[in-house]
Amino acid sequence: MTNKRTIFHLRCSNYPGGPETTLLGWLKYADCERFDPRVLFFHERRGLNVRSLELFSSHRVPVQIIPWGASRNLPGAVRALVRQIRAAESPGLLHSHDVRSDFVALIAGRLTHTPVVVSNHAWHAVGLKRHIQESLRARWLAYADLVINVSEDTHRETLRRGVPAERSVALYSGLDLAPYRDLPSKEEARKRLDIPQDALVISNVARTWPEKAIDRLIQAAAQLRPKYPALQVLQVGDGLLDAQLAAEVRQRGVEGCVRLLGFRTDYTDVMRASDVFALPSLAEGMPMVIYSAMAMGLPIVASNVSGLQDTLEHERTALMIRPGHLADLVESLDRMLSDPVLAKRLGDQAREVMEHRFSAEAAVRQLEQLYERVASARIAA
Repeated sequence: MTNKRTIFHLRCSNYPGGPETTLLGWLKYADCERFDPRVLFFHERRGLNVRSLELFSSHRVPVQIIPWGASRNLPGAVRALVRQIRAAESPGLLHSHDVRSDFVALIAGRLTHTPVVVSNHAWHAVGLKRHIQESLRARWLAYADLVINVSEDTHRETLRRGVPAERSVALYSGLDLAPYRDLPSKEEARKRLDIPQDALVISNVARTWPEKAIDRLIQAAAQLRPKYPALQVLQVGDGLLDAQLAAEVRQRGVEGCVRLLGFRTDYTDVMRASDVFALPSLAEGMPMVIYSAMAMGLPIVASNVSGLQDTLEHERTALMIRPGHLADLVESLDRMLSDPVLAKRLGDQAREVMEHRFSAEAAVRQLEQLYERVASARIAA
């Protein structure tokens, strides 16, 4: 038995997004004298977890695979996790990062008397399936030792849904800022992507899911293009609505303006080549891509939803819009494109806020204090 505490990070990683970026930052700055972090992904029969495995491999972070995935093998997942906990050389703590992981962790934690910490990235019940899923999740979150919410707004919603105040906290995920201090210039990024230097570029990085409202961005491009003939809108990400969005582009007649780039690992180059970053989502927790945009000093237009309300300030670090309001989106993008002084001021101030408030190194120190608090409370109980 060692003095370290083993932290099992459990994740259903079928798309390398914000939770993966968060986890990599935490692992990079973890205090390995006190903690032994381990990453476990669910097996996905359709290979949906391969991208995330490649991402973690590129950062030299080992990942272990446990069952469930598309086969819905809940007993197999619980057995595999229980074996991992019992084989560890030091006391364990389970940290889950999504709905499926929460359920498996809570069962395995109960069987092994292991404390469970849950990362709650968002409450946004868009669609009937998600609404039912989140209603059920609210019930079982009350059994976690601690729920870590990615924003104050998400924390308030967690309390409203019945999780006791002593077992719910807000902790901003933080971003590893080191890679953002050595990015290519905008000119170099445009050369890499074959984008004209005189183009006006708006970018978005998001899965093509309904709550991301990418169709609104396409519609905004159609309205802005007559005023800005050199406009290019670059959409990075794939998902459920790929075919629908491609049809929207054709219907609006913006094939030469809007580029649906699909999934890319060089999304930071796309953002760096941009003049404005737009996030017109209908719902969000705390999207890590906003941290990336802030770290780059990009002018931001974003919906006034959930965690973004706590992170961005209208007219100081971004232009905030009402979610789903196309007129707001068009007007704010127009302001950014037509007023470089405003755009630079907002981008510079966003970068300054990012440096002072939202680094991964600061976040992981707070996280480790929470681990100690949970472990001590369980021992005392």
